[in-house]
Amino acid sequence: MVARRMARETLRDWELPGLVDDVELCVSELVGNSVRHVPGERRIGVTFRYWPRRLFLEVADEDPRPPMLPSGGRLGRELDLLPENGRGLFIVQSLADATWWAPREQGGKSVFCRFDWTGGGAR
Repeated sequence: MVARRMARETLRDWELPGLVDDVELCVSELVGNSVRHVPGERRIGVTFRYWPRRLFLEVADEDPRPPMLPSGGRLGRELDLLPENGRGLFIVQSLADATWWAPREQGGKSVFCRFDWTGGGAR
């Protein structure tokens, strides 16, 4: 997938090797959700931002509905049971240090993940 490769190459260029696996999986899950749940022609944007010790991932799409966990809860809440479908957001919440979403001014929404980075090997 293009988004996974972009994540891997960006983090390699930014010398953040300890974040590659988690960010690559999160971007894959979020882009996959946009592809599956946004009808018709889709515009999906993937943005990476890095500040000292923090990486931010944003996946934007044209669907204004909030991301929903399989239990019907909104992103940011605990999940007790994992049904067959919808486990991707739970995985994203588990891997990222923070997750949230926001409506976009021009319509649609953005889902954000924050990854804290202390340097060195694995987080």
